[in-house]
Amino acid sequence: DPGEEGRHKAPTPLKVQTPIFVASLPKSGTTSIWQYFNCGARTSSHQWVKRNSTHDAVPSGLCIRENLRNHLPPLTDCGDYDVYTDTGYAGFVSPNVSDCYYPSISALPTLYEQYPNATIILITRNSTSWLRSMQAWGNGSLLKRWKNCNLISHVTTKQLSPAEAGDFAAFYE
Repeated sequence: DPGEEGRHKAPTPLKVQTPIFVASLPKSGTTSIWQYFNCGARTSSHQWVKRNSTHDAVPSGLCIRENLRNHLPPLTDCGDYDVYTDTGYAGFVSPNVSDCYYPSISALPTLYEQYPNATIILITRNSTSWLRSMQAWGNGSLLKRWKNCNLISHVTTKQLSPAEAGDFAAFYE
């Protein structure tokens, strides 16, 4: 909180290079870090970006994946943000099929190659706490989408067995 006197001042210059890419998975604190940078008056995206060319809002993971498929730098036309948080995408295509793309998993080397001076932040939390949060979010809908994408092979939206929970925690770690 910048306090009342800070609300009318220009933001303090960042002492890190932009873009800032938060490589954390969902439910790891990405909303909190997004709020932190927004509070500091930094242009920040969380899950969605507005394309520079059309101003249409699209999931950031889809924007990044499309660029890579077209052999463009990952953040091309994905908004002029200082900070990109929760850039993954997991959407239902049909009840048992999802379309997923997580740049934090699949594109980190390319992001580094294209933006060698970028700042990469990795926020983690206790894997058991993370798993509980994933199970609770949207009545387990995110877990179901991940199962459909085979991000984690043993995940269900029902109670996980100890072995399944161990696999899930190991994936997170």
